[in-house]
Amino acid sequence: MIYAPLEDGWTLRLGGGGAEGELYWTPGEGGKVSANLARLEMDKLPPPPETAEKPAPARPLNPTDWPLFEVSCGKCILDGADFGRIKLNTLRAVGGQKLEYLTAEGGKVELSASGEWLRAREQSSGKLKFDVSSADFTSVLRSLGYAQNLSAKNSRLSGDLDWPAAASGLAWAQAHGHIAVAFDNGTLKAVDPGAGRVLGLFNFYALPRRLTLDFRDVVKSGLAFDKINGSFDLGDGVATTNDLEIKSPSLRMEMR
Repeated sequence: MIYAPLEDGWTLRLGGGGAEGELYWTPGEGGKVSANLARLEMDKLPPPPETAEKPAPARPLNPTDWPLFEVSCGKCILDGADFGRIKLNTLRAVGGQKLEYLTAEGGKVELSASGEWLRAREQSSGKLKFDVSSADFTSVLRSLGYAQNLSAKNSRLSGDLDWPAAASGLAWAQAHGHIAVAFDNGTLKAVDPGAGRVLGLFNFYALPRRLTLDFRDVVKSGLAFDKINGSFDLGDGVATTNDLEIKSPSLRMEMR
């Protein structure tokens, strides 16, 4: 790592097992982080903490205090999984920031996302649109720190979410909007208690037990499916579906 001061900030030249490329810092108006990396390798990311386990901060985060980001990474590896080329760019907006784009391509995930994060009149609000697809959803779950309870040869998720203005700041559980999911040719697997955290929307395997149904003869080692399709409407901490469907060689489930 080589550090060099500049007239309007500083630069770091990185080289080694974890990263290769250049990082720039420019102060003023919250600052700006610019990165041009050939490669970045990281351990898996921890999932967001449960809302009940972490009290709200005394002072909600303010996006006007955060730096802008302009990042390009030619090869991003997360917990051994190649996520391909990553690009991220944010812009100043009145009362906060806009996510102009976040993209990933050429690896385990194809991702496109945009949105905004604002705080005005002591209230925070936000928006997020995303479209993500993967041919190796198991690796994605593992890299993000979740139990690998679902595998699929093809998967796609898209969403259009917003966070209404709230004095306490943004909280994932309070998102409003719509999420659509589609999985092809995969397996739903049982997750032993304590084996790891399960991504809530994809914990389909627990639904039969909660309905006091017994499919142990079918799903002892995992339920192979042809398709999972459906959508969820989110609001006030609740996800509602009226069209979730699982089709497998052994059964068909429709959920409302």
